[in-house]
Amino acid sequence: MAKPAPAITLQPGNDPSYRSISNPLTAQEVEDAKSRLKDAGPLETGYDVAAIGSYHTFARLKKEGIKPKLTKFQVSLPTAANVMGPFVRPELQAAAEPIYEAALYQAISSIQDAIPHT
Repeated sequence: MAKPAPAITLQPGNDPSYRSISNPLTAQEVEDAKSRLKDAGPLETGYDVAAIGSYHTFARLKKEGIKPKLTKFQVSLPTAANVMGPFVRPELQAAAEPIYEAALYQAISSIQDAIPHT
């Protein structure tokens, strides 16, 4: 018999560093977080690695005749709004969005360089 999946909790539990959205960060905490964002180095989404790996599998299956010859390969990526809203605190979104967008554009560029698009 399969072991039941652990319950997912949306509550912080006993983590004293957790601050709910209803309890916004202080101005100093926001500035500290912005500083850490700038100092963290370039963000890598991993979307390019996943897409390129997936394309190689797709191309092999197509070559083997498992996928029909006219089947096209498509890559879909989440926009900044899809990531910022649910995963970044509102008071940090303006600082995080350009960092995410730069990483997204880098991933798109890598995908375009590695995957044929005709």
